[in-house]
Amino acid sequence: MVTIIGNPAVRIKLHEDLRSKRAQFANVIHPPTIVAEEVRLGVGVVLAPFPILSVNSCIGAGVVINDYIFIQHDAQVGSCIYISGHYNVGDVLVLGQEAVV
Repeated sequence: MVTIIGNPAVRIKLHEDLRSKRAQFANVIHPPTIVAEEVRLGVGVVLAPFPILSVNSCIGAGVVINDYIFIQHDAQVGSCIYISGHYNVGDVLVLGQEAVV
């Protein structure tokens, strides 16, 4: 199961409610997607077409990454973040929980 809701606060509450009911989350990864070695993905992650996730980046649970996103090395993306299309998340950047980019 995945949740694709634009409002991160609503999405995180829904994730918490569903997890408490033992829901099983899956990651949806659209081809073509480039995921480097040592990338850590949480559960319930949605990757739209053409993202690039660079080495040692960390993607939290319930994150939605739209098309043509570049997550640079060592970046940390918190839980339930929505990243809009055509965006570059810089290296060593930390995005906190529930952000919309």
